[in-house]
Amino acid sequence: MSSKKIEEFLYRVYDRLPRELKALTRPAVWLFFSLRKIFFLASQLRLPVYLIQGKEKWGGESLTTLYLGDERGLLFLSDLLYLADPRKVNLGKIFIWKIESRTNSHLHSSDIIFIKIDGFFSRSLSRGGLVIIPEWILFMLDLSRPLPELKKLPPNKSLRENLRIFRRHNYSYEITHDPVKFRYFYDHMYYPYVMGRYGKITSGTDFKKMERIFRNGQLLLVKKGGDYISGLLIVRISREIMFAYSLGITEGSIEYLRAGALTALYYFVILWAKERGYKWLDFGECRSFLNDGVLNYKKSWGMEMKISRRLMNIFGMKICNFHSGVRNFLENKPFIFMDQEKLKGLILVGQNHPPTVEEVQSLVKTYSISGLDSLAILSDQGFTQQAEEFANSCSTQRLQLISKKPDTFFEAFPYFLHRGKLTVDETSVIERDI
Repeated sequence: MSSKKIEEFLYRVYDRLPRELKALTRPAVWLFFSLRKIFFLASQLRLPVYLIQGKEKWGGESLTTLYLGDERGLLFLSDLLYLADPRKVNLGKIFIWKIESRTNSHLHSSDIIFIKIDGFFSRSLSRGGLVIIPEWILFMLDLSRPLPELKKLPPNKSLRENLRIFRRHNYSYEITHDPVKFRYFYDHMYYPYVMGRYGKITSGTDFKKMERIFRNGQLLLVKKGGDYISGLLIVRISREIMFAYSLGITEGSIEYLRAGALTALYYFVILWAKERGYKWLDFGECRSFLNDGVLNYKKSWGMEMKISRRLMNIFGMKICNFHSGVRNFLENKPFIFMDQEKLKGLILVGQNHPPTVEEVQSLVKTYSISGLDSLAILSDQGFTQQAEEFANSCSTQRLQLISKKPDTFFEAFPYFLHRGKLTVDETSVIERDI
């Protein structure tokens, strides 16, 4: 019997125990999960190594990536970076204490190095000069505000329009514990939606696991008349936190999506959780890129970004050869990185002139998020005096204007992290509150 089947069997036994026996067996359950974590970390002592080669998707330039990590990360990076399915060469496996020697041997033949590993190892990668990008970022909504304030339309223009569309359809909702309706949700809403949206890079589609969560939670279904158009699996984490675990739209329909099916789910679950006294609504994780569509949709609802304690894998990134293909990637995918327990954003601008105050203000408006400790804007053209004055006048979140060549900036990245600013040649940092 496989380890996955053994785990599923143990879950089923535990779920059927009386409450008193569950209380008695909790130490054993805690031990089981502790051992599983230890075995998982042990499994990462030896990482697969791949060389990925192809055309990057923004300018069609050749790009070579050295990747150390699991196959799911390989699929994600292939989709993130490359125009078409790139060539992937399996170079075998390597023990993590030999990572530095392996990466150093590929510094000149690779443009970028990515290492996907558990966050437990992030400090050692950071000391080795890699940028630490969390694989997933958590978003939570504070429900402690008064209900009339939560009902107000958010300032985001597209979301306001989605809410207007949703209200025109006179949707309603129901909360159910019916296993037949859950099966319908999985087969006709969740699975078609995630496979249509994310395809082969999707995760968390295991029916048995979701069924187990449903038995301890409930299902919110949005209806139009007698028809179900979308659904959301929710489960209580604590007395104060409700977790929106997974959602779906009937048959993954674009028409329902345009008609506000997703907006209706968010709207109804927020009101439902608030009315039942929950203080926080956990909306789960999304990718750590500042222009990610899911990230910006959650941001538009006023959610706060946090470090995930459920999904703790990280990507260590090292820039080896800063050519136009690498620059295309960095300019088009501004990202969130970790500095110990803080989340920070980095934007590389590509203008051939110093960014103006209007351009800096636009970047701040577009990419600032609640929960982001600071936002750094990197330009090798410097900044206008008005932009620097704007940085000096800001007041809530740290803004860093960094005038530096990107290749030397990434070479000095660990120094930048630990000192808060760069003092090497060709560097000027304006660091103030946004």
